[in-house]
Amino acid sequence: MRQQSDPKLPFQAAILYVALGAVWLSALVLWAPQNRAVQFASAALFVVISASVIYAIVRRGVAEQRLLFEELRGHEQRATRRQQRLDVL
Repeated sequence: MRQQSDPKLPFQAAILYVALGAVWLSALVLWAPQNRAVQFASAALFVVISASVIYAIVRRGVAEQRLLFEELRGHEQRATRRQQRLDVL
């Protein structure tokens, strides 16, 4: 049977984003402490990158769930056919 997806993955991703955000913010404050345009552009870039990665993680999770559903539906169909054959006997 197929393995289920790891439920710790979203928590690990969240911890990773917090750590990356802290590093990004620290580097930004050291690099351009008074430049608002650079800070805004950097924040926008971080949000775009984070949203892209979160989308990829969610998409993978949905794909795994769909495969699991299809597998379960196949098992159910085979069990129904098996039961029909037994009923005939």
